[in-house]
Amino acid sequence: MQSTSAAAPLPDPPDAILFDLDGTLADSMTVIAEALVDTLARFGHTTTVEGLMPHFGPRMQEVISAATGVDLDEADRIYADYLPRYYGEYMAQSRPLPGGDALLDALAPTAVPMGIVTSKIERGAHDLLAHLGWSAHFGVVVGRDTTPEMKPSPVPVRYALDTLDADPSRTVSVGDTEADMQAASAAGVAAIIGLTVIRTPEQMLAAGATHTCEDLDAVRALLLPVLKAQPA
Repeated sequence: MQSTSAAAPLPDPPDAILFDLDGTLADSMTVIAEALVDTLARFGHTTTVEGLMPHFGPRMQEVISAATGVDLDEADRIYADYLPRYYGEYMAQSRPLPGGDALLDALAPTAVPMGIVTSKIERGAHDLLAHLGWSAHFGVVVGRDTTPEMKPSPVPVRYALDTLDADPSRTVSVGDTEADMQAASAAGVAAIIGLTVIRTPEQMLAAGATHTCEDLDAVRALLLPVLKAQPA
């Protein structure tokens, strides 16, 4: 469990805490990659889970294009085949990342509102949260189809902040890709925690992170000191 800080301390207390979902709270990136490997094979493209991981972060059509070299029109066609396969056959294999339940259980008694800002479609995010038993934790769920733009645009982050009536200068955001860092930074979020699961600390800091953590236990240790005084 290790965390590093590049800049300012956390808001004490924060107005809100925003989380990415896949790869941040949910151990779903491998499941997503397995579903995509299966789908791509049906279109004649040989890929591996390990080979796909560095591409995740942008919208899935861009991931498909980067991994296979196809144009975005063909990527759209592949993506349309992937969606029902992922939600119908693969999503239920997702589990909380280590420390995920403990983190949310520790945050639940506080008065700090929480939200999800994800590149999943909103319905899919709600489905995954329900599967994991986490729906009640979050006051807003923003998917890529909730707003006109998706991460790394700040638009979905601003939507979540407006819904939670949170000041970005007193908000914490947690994510695992450059797109998460860039979106939060562009929205003016004060404290941006980058998980270093599929990215290095240097990559997260360069993309706008103010802190990095190697796992969710480190995130919990970082957050709890500024939350302990909050009313239940």
